[in-house]
Amino acid sequence: MTTSDGTVQGRTQIHGTAPRNRAFTIVLLGDGFTVAQQTAFNNACTYFVTGLTSTPPFDKAGRAINIWRVNVTSTDSGADDPVGPGGTGTTARTYFDATFGANGIRRLLVCNNATVLQTAAAQVPEFTVALVVVNSTIYGGSGGSVGTYSLADGATEIALHEIGHSAYGLADEYAYYAGGDETGQDYHPAGEPAEPNVTLNTDRSTLKWGWAVATTTALPTMSNPNCAKVDGRPSTVPAGTVGCFEGAHYYHCRAFRPEHICKMKDLGDPFCQVCLQAIRARTKRAKNICALTPMKDAVYRYDGTGTSWTRIGGPAGQIYAGGWGLVATNPGTGDLYRYLGTPDMWQHIGGAGASFAVAPDTVYALTPNKDAVYRYNGTGTSWTKIGGPAGQIYAGGWGLVATNPSTGDLYRYLGTPDMWQHIGGAGASFAVAPDTVF
Repeated sequence: MTTSDGTVQGRTQIHGTAPRNRAFTIVLLGDGFTVAQQTAFNNACTYFVTGLTSTPPFDKAGRAINIWRVNVTSTDSGADDPVGPGGTGTTARTYFDATFGANGIRRLLVCNNATVLQTAAAQVPEFTVALVVVNSTIYGGSGGSVGTYSLADGATEIALHEIGHSAYGLADEYAYYAGGDETGQDYHPAGEPAEPNVTLNTDRSTLKWGWAVATTTALPTMSNPNCAKVDGRPSTVPAGTVGCFEGAHYYHCRAFRPEHICKMKDLGDPFCQVCLQAIRARTKRAKNICALTPMKDAVYRYDGTGTSWTRIGGPAGQIYAGGWGLVATNPGTGDLYRYLGTPDMWQHIGGAGASFAVAPDTVYALTPNKDAVYRYNGTGTSWTKIGGPAGQIYAGGWGLVATNPSTGDLYRYLGTPDMWQHIGGAGASFAVAPDTVF
């Protein structure tokens, strides 16, 4: 029930190679694992790493994420499970005092947050988020200053949902609180939620995720016809459509989520585009600056302090960087190479181009004759044509934009080949940020 009911055994880094002072760092701590059950905790952490790194957008985060395991023993196995919220009445003596049934809801699994944060800081001072793995097969978890999840079926999905809360400030997108069509959850009270993935606003011009909504998408996109219950209808628009879907933030009506499905609504679904963007924006903490020498005979990466740099590659014609990483052209052939994170380790990914632009999830190319725009498919040297002639291309967290080669007008790529939106006139240059273009 207290720190006298166990001991902190130590820390182990189990994923990532980013500099510790610049990484997005996840610390996994165990509760309810006895001395004899530490291997089970180690295995649970391995499953978490596998699940995280195979789930978009974490599958593209690469070296930006470090994950540490902190082994903590408990006197007893499991967690407290009070009778009142429907539990068995079990009491377990554990280091972080993990307990089901918070707020009268059995699945709401909490622990002593202060002890967790103190332990994480003592073991991994630069940690970004702490996540407690609770040794119980009862379904449960929670998010907040500390995230928790149990080892119930689908444990990794629970963990990914809860880390959405604790690490990225995402809201629950489901339209109930205790678990169904309960009374008192009909209409969301006034006051715009602070989280980036829920809103009470359907005004296109001021919508917080308006950047992701096509001009042809109606707002609201789906409205709940009966505010006394959760709207369980299938989507009326194609999958992946970003708009305003009524039913979110624990209420049946007057609160909206960006897409019909999202991991912050239902486990097993992917994160919606708005949640993906929020995750990418915060995860990319390894802020490397790369440089091509004046003679273009070597590529260097800034070490993060003073004037220290590390050589990571030889001659290059040009370098381009963004959320997806660093790419460089061969000075002789113009072919494109991607930096793999280790000095002098580069992968050939394509031929020459007039220019390139790196987005959070891929790299784009303008052909040498500027007659087409291509998107890298992610493997080998395979690319897909997504647009016709362009004067120049620019990419960033907000997406890809290109100029009309004749007028200089600016167009935004909408994610489907040959689908572009006119968004402005000519400019001397443009720059793409996580939430807009300048």
